[in-house]
Amino acid sequence: MERVKALGSKSRKNRDLNGEGIEYNERKMKRNKTKRNKRKQRKTYLESRVKKRTDQKED
Repeated sequence: MERVKALGSKSRKNRDLNGEGIEYNERKMKRNKTKRNKRKQRKTYLESRVKKRTDQKED
């Protein structure tokens, strides 16, 4: 009996067996993309706030 190499988690295997793997990955990628965008928006917002504050102090 030869050993079978493990491929990821059990739930992932079941998803692949049900043919849901592709949709799941697309959802996951979209979720990560929105998270990235939100982080970026937050960062730029905070930077602009700091810039405004420093500009006011100089007046």
